[in-house]
Amino acid sequence: MKSMIVVLGHGSRAAEHNQGLMQVVEMVRSKTDLPVTAAFMENCRPNVDTVIRGAAAEGYQRFIVMPLFLFRGIHVQQDVPKEIVDIKRDLPELEVIFTGHLGPDPKIAEIVWDRVREVI
Repeated sequence: MKSMIVVLGHGSRAAEHNQGLMQVVEMVRSKTDLPVTAAFMENCRPNVDTVIRGAAAEGYQRFIVMPLFLFRGIHVQQDVPKEIVDIKRDLPELEVIFTGHLGPDPKIAEIVWDRVREVI
């Protein structure tokens, strides 16, 4: 089964502010043989619907959507799950897995502490 990882970020109208997401996508690519691509919720393209439908047309059947969001806001709670329901309604043969968001993870706390230590 052809699978793809979709790293989902918020998106910014200022293109240079989307580079962080692209850097994360590159880092994830270095860890897997699966294709990894970016999608955005707002302000820029492609969105998750476009990515999944386009890749499905190329034969991909399984999508792992990872929301690169720190907290469980409205996008994680409602917007993305609704998009996935809509996609699965139209393309029931696809498997679309929505992973957990970043959340309050000890690794996040380590990064926060690293940044604080840089300036104290």
